[in-house]
Amino acid sequence: MAFLTPNMVLSLGHADGDFEMSGVCFKPAYFDNLSAYAPVYNQMIAFLNEKVMPVQCLSENEMTSLQTMLKLYADINAEQLHYNGLLMHLSNLLLLRFAEILRSGYMSDTSKVSHSVEIYREFRKLLIGNYLKEHYIPFYASQLSVSAAYLSRIVRKISGRTVNEHITHMLTTEARRLLDCTDLTVKQIAYRLGFSDQAAFGKFFRPQFGVPPTIYRNRENN
Repeated sequence: MAFLTPNMVLSLGHADGDFEMSGVCFKPAYFDNLSAYAPVYNQMIAFLNEKVMPVQCLSENEMTSLQTMLKLYADINAEQLHYNGLLMHLSNLLLLRFAEILRSGYMSDTSKVSHSVEIYREFRKLLIGNYLKEHYIPFYASQLSVSAAYLSRIVRKISGRTVNEHITHMLTTEARRLLDCTDLTVKQIAYRLGFSDQAAFGKFFRPQFGVPPTIYRNRENN
């Protein structure tokens, strides 16, 4: 079993003919809001600080148990009365199981949330609520009552990405959605994303995609 953060890339090669793979992917915002996030964060950090890939070999019984849990996701119907609650409880249960598996490979105390993990979690919450109007690190650092340098260090240590990379990712994801799925003009999109004008938006957008927003939209529609 391999545990990957958003900045990790895993390549598989030389698989047997009967190779099968199952997995679950949590959106960062959803993951951060689960009550069981802290044990997994702490165990992952323990691995990453040692520059060790968090890969664990499971027994047959452990693998069967996890496969059973993963199949429960398919059994939860979105039309069920308590769909969101069922999904959240299952996800928390799965995360706690992940934390125990990781703990068996790297012993550390996961009973408490470290200060750095809490800072990162609060940063993620702030980012989700403010990225459309706040594009620079001083805002987030001041809201968290820490220095910009300290916040930068914590965010890079835990996620492997800089604060600016987190902000850029959020903006580019929303920019692509607005360009691909709405009829808003590029100027309107620029203002919605918190840029002073269309030129500023274009200056931000082009390095990410290699073309200006207008050409990107025309290319996608052709």
